[in-house]
Amino acid sequence: MRRTFIVTDYGADASGHRLSTPAIQSALDAAHEAGGGDVVLSPGRYLSGTLIVRSGVRLHLEAGAMLAASPDRRHYPRRRTRVAGVEMIWPLGLLTVIDADDAHIDGSGTIDGQGEPWWNAYWGTDHLGGMRARYTGLGLRWAVDYDCERPRNVLVFNSSRVSVSGLRIVRSPFWNVHVCYSDRVDLSDLTIEDNPGPSSDGIDIDSSTRVRVRDCRIAVNDDDICIKSGRDADGRRVGRPSSDIEVSDCAIGAGAGITLGSEISGGMHDISFHGIRMVGTDEGIRLKSAPGRAGVVERVTFSDVSMRDVGTCFSFNTDWNPSYSSCRVPEGMGTRVPEVWRALTEPESNPGIRNDPGLFRDLHLNGITADPAHPVGSAFTVKAPPETAPFTDFTFSDLDIPATSPGSIRGARSWSFDRCAIRTAGERPDAALNAETLTRMSMEEPAS
Repeated sequence: MRRTFIVTDYGADASGHRLSTPAIQSALDAAHEAGGGDVVLSPGRYLSGTLIVRSGVRLHLEAGAMLAASPDRRHYPRRRTRVAGVEMIWPLGLLTVIDADDAHIDGSGTIDGQGEPWWNAYWGTDHLGGMRARYTGLGLRWAVDYDCERPRNVLVFNSSRVSVSGLRIVRSPFWNVHVCYSDRVDLSDLTIEDNPGPSSDGIDIDSSTRVRVRDCRIAVNDDDICIKSGRDADGRRVGRPSSDIEVSDCAIGAGAGITLGSEISGGMHDISFHGIRMVGTDEGIRLKSAPGRAGVVERVTFSDVSMRDVGTCFSFNTDWNPSYSSCRVPEGMGTRVPEVWRALTEPESNPGIRNDPGLFRDLHLNGITADPAHPVGSAFTVKAPPETAPFTDFTFSDLDIPATSPGSIRGARSWSFDRCAIRTAGERPDAALNAETLTRMSMEEPAS
């Protein structure tokens, strides 16, 4: 019979005044050593650093239970994982599933990353200072996100048959939920909100397979849901694509929208999004890459996506954020640089790859609509060199997008439109840009 392990029986402090990491970890370890079991956080506030959920264990947060992250970086062991597309030594997450099979985290409690001290270290209390400002002044904007080591709220790494469900996840120091090098992962009924800090992505799926995301509500500072597969030379060395991913019936609020990239060097394929509702999102459907990524993203479907008060409906860019994507150690810093700097600045031996942003092909976008009373700002913002045309073989059908501006398309090839209308706010439906006009836009350079 499966046993239940109550963390207060192991000395956990439900008042939140004392650090409960050793006590909760003891309960988790006991469940694992018993061949599997349920570890329960009863109502209360539990202050903790990294907790590792091992094979066969279910961690359950009851209603009224809050797991609050310690603000002390010493409470997060540093292990070799992957962060933003590069393998490196970095802090583990508050809740970490690593090298496990059949591990689960659920309940109706809250995970609170208490991110303010970490955010302030990155960009200062005024969002203009901190490590970000210092590094930018030194010509190291590209390195600060890696060097300012901030824990993730939930990390699933090199694991299989994992689920995370039912929880409220807030104030992450860095990404909220990161799934990397994992298979058969289910994320469901999550509320990810109150995340104004830098790079507080909602869900990042990274070089993983058979991942399902459903019935989640997400509002963050950066990407709401993002698919990744490694950055530049290090991503190609690992060579693990993201594939067989389905995202369904999710509500997306504040943030940068649904993103593929910019780390695409390992490739992505067979990905679908459907039943997505976006309200107040900066961008809707976002493809981003940069010179040197050189991955292939293919067989991706978006269907039944509605937008309200969204900045840009389709935002595609293969020269995304050059100050972050282009890495060069400034002169005078010598050769003794951190490992991650070496990985980021490693010269590409193949000259054909150095400027190759990769290829997005065989994408199908069907049933994308916007609210006429709350139109998108721009229908298309597509930026890529027209001679390379990295956005190819896209099909658009059943688009109905009221927009302040139709926007522009540059760097597309073999786009087709069926039953599509883009109209500026206030225009009659019969005055909208039709499929013929949209097809012509996607073949011209520049177009607007």
